[in-house]
Amino acid sequence: MSEINLEEQEFIYSFKKQYLQIVPLYNLNWQPIPSNLSVSAQAEILSIIKEYHIPNKITNNYTVQCLKKIINIIEKNFCEMNEDLLNFYLNLLFEEKNDNTNANNNININLNSTLITTINNNNNTSNNNINKTNEEDNNTWWKIYSLDKSCNNIIKLLEDKSMISKGTTGLRTWEASLRLSEYFIQNPKICKNKNIIELGAGIGLLSLICAKLGAKTVLATDVNCDVLQRLQQNIEANQLLLEKENCTIPKVEKLDWNEKYLDMSEYKNLDLIICADVIYNPENIEPLVNILSIFLKAIPLITIILCNPLRQQSTYDLFLEQLNKHNITIHIELIDQVPMIFYHDEEFSQIQMTIINKKDE
Repeated sequence: MSEINLEEQEFIYSFKKQYLQIVPLYNLNWQPIPSNLSVSAQAEILSIIKEYHIPNKITNNYTVQCLKKIINIIEKNFCEMNEDLLNFYLNLLFEEKNDNTNANNNININLNSTLITTINNNNNTSNNNINKTNEEDNNTWWKIYSLDKSCNNIIKLLEDKSMISKGTTGLRTWEASLRLSEYFIQNPKICKNKNIIELGAGIGLLSLICAKLGAKTVLATDVNCDVLQRLQQNIEANQLLLEKENCTIPKVEKLDWNEKYLDMSEYKNLDLIICADVIYNPENIEPLVNILSIFLKAIPLITIILCNPLRQQSTYDLFLEQLNKHNITIHIELIDQVPMIFYHDEEFSQIQMTIINKKDE
């Protein structure tokens, strides 16, 4: 096989980073598109897919569509086809069609067996548990967010595919977390050697980024039990990588913003509070500002950074109104100019930071 040239290598890096992050198919943007995609380069792409397709629970359909785009590039440029890549694609396409057929058959079987499962209560309970596990497996996948182009510096997160799952939006990564993470990566001094707490940490991207950037301690908090369980799972999934880099391991804790009293002895050494995408539900605004006020009264000079997309101006105005009631002054910054490290939805709205006690880093 011929050696992979620089243009092909850059394309492979671009493919790998987007495949591992499971960027939506409509947003795939592999650059640069090489004038030639050699058999060796195709073999490298196939090895990436084989390594991550099953362990990361990347769906057959997603992988098939990615391979279809690769094959289109090969054919368009009249390149020699790697037979292993083509056979893998054809086999996966066959599997996907079988999966769709079996899924339709299962629906029919379930409909026809309603009476049987109703009578057999013991079996019904067992089947429900199995179905619940299968449903959860089908609704999640492991996304890998790479901080560099070659995917050597990564964070791995188990995420739900749905925007809302188990009654919460906290089981997937949202745009504000990605943008604030990128802001911190560009300004690592904000996190370095700091004691940090994240409110509404979700599945943990931002807390893990802070750990990677040299935070002294990181406390990731949320309130939903399913979210806290997933948060702990994701931190454990990244623990070995963090330990290799001599980074702190974030701790997980339940924190209810409706608490009227907090034992501040636990938080007295905090330097920074971070929140991403928490200003979206009007019902959460007053509790959020109340909890921020409690921290500010106990630690007057603590810096607070909130990041949110400008979805509903009325909700943000309510947030500003509550801050004013507590005599909390703020500094507002747009972070649109921060270079993008991860891949984003093209449709995301403008992102801004709200900073309390801004310090020059």
